[in-house]
Amino acid sequence: MVGLLPIFLSKDRILEKLYFEPLRARIKQNGGWVYTPGVTFWLWIEIKSEPKPPYQRLRQVLKEYQDILTRFEDGGVRTNAVTVVLTGRRPVELICAEASRLAALDCRITE
Repeated sequence: MVGLLPIFLSKDRILEKLYFEPLRARIKQNGGWVYTPGVTFWLWIEIKSEPKPPYQRLRQVLKEYQDILTRFEDGGVRTNAVTVVLTGRRPVELICAEASRLAALDCRITE
């Protein structure tokens, strides 16, 4: 569920409906990109709770939209229409252990 505060959370407010479905539709209508051809759209997702369970669920959602997402694998980046960046309480070790992933990390200067 998506919401800045718990009072805004509901089963209707999910990433798929609020962000990924509209982005996919726009990308289809706009020749494969959100705005300018060749320029990725940055989607920042903040995890506010215990990081591991939300990321495990998010990873499943991202797989459903991998056709529009930037992929990070084998030490490289395959840029696509949308680049997902995780911020907040990110499961850094879990994500960094993945050989292939569909999200980048917002890192602190100490990291």
